[in-house]
Amino acid sequence: MNRASIACMIYRHSGFAAHYLGAVSMFMMQPGNRRSLEAQLVSKIEEEQLDGKLKLKPSAADAVRLRLDRHGFQVACVLSSCFISVGLLLS
Repeated sequence: MNRASIACMIYRHSGFAAHYLGAVSMFMMQPGNRRSLEAQLVSKIEEEQLDGKLKLKPSAADAVRLRLDRHGFQVACVLSSCFISVGLLLS
C-alpha cells in the first residue's frame, strides 16, 4: 500500500444497516476445541436463541444504523431517538 491509498482509507467512512437482536451472555473460545471461532460463535448464538435469550426474527424497532470513520463510530436507532457516538483514540 502506498501513502495515497492509506490516506484515502483514513478519510473514508463506512455505513451499515443492522438489527439488534440481543447480547450473547458469556462467550469464550475453548482452546482444545478443533472447531473454528466462527463455528463456536454460531453455536453459541443458536443456543441462546433456543433458550429464548436472543430474538429469532428482527422487528422494525430493532433496526440500527452504524457509521465508522476516522473519528470513531456512531450507532443510531432507526425508529427511536437513541444515538451513541464513540471517538477513537489513536496513539
